Amino acid sequence: MAATVVALGILRPCYLLLLLAAASGIVTPLLSQATDTVSRSQPLSGDRRLVSQGGKFAVGFFKPAGGAPDKWYLAVWFNKVPKFTPVWVANRVAPISDPKSSKLGISEDGNMVLYDQLNSPIWFTNITSNTSNLTIGVILDTGNFVLTLASNPTNFLWQSFDEPTNVWLPGAKLGWNKITGLNRRLVSWKTSSDPSPGNHIFQGA
Repeated sequence: MAATVVALGILRPCYLLLLLAAASGIVTPLLSQATDTVSRSQPLSGDRRLVSQGGKFAVGFFKPAGGAPDKWYLAVWFNKVPKFTPVWVANRVAPISDPKSSKLGISEDGNMVLYDQLNSPIWFTNITSNTSNLTIGVILDTGNFVLTLASNPTNFLWQSFDEPTNVWLPGAKLGWNKITGLNRRLVSWKTSSDPSPGNHIFQGA
């Protein structure tokens, strides 16, 4: 694996170089043709996935091995690593039951929103902006999943690096942001088949 990662394990939190998800066995992603962008006109649903421009990372739906068959999650994973390894999970506390009738899209207020099969929002980026439908979601070659302006893709309105789950990737930061009050920390999976927040936490100063 070319990139260096730090992950918080479930049973052995002292092993910060162990990817929890990599140790969890085979998981089931949905795979199909891909671009790197989700927009209002092109939501992410079913077996569609996003792939970063250099092909390093992908975004799509998966279910962990050994987990309930009706619990699916939206995740970022290594696209070129043979063993499926999630590095970020959006809806870790609110799985969906059917990825084909659920979707990740851009709402009218410009936020990125994951809707379940009943079209109810179960996860969203929660930005306050007047950008409306000018925003898009993009997966970068760093593994950072960002909400940005279509006209200015370097201006991140939201980024997954600010809301890590159990994996640290190069370029991301941990600890308190003294300006915004944001606390970036790693929280383990509950079990190897359940990505909901577990009992172990790692955070910077």
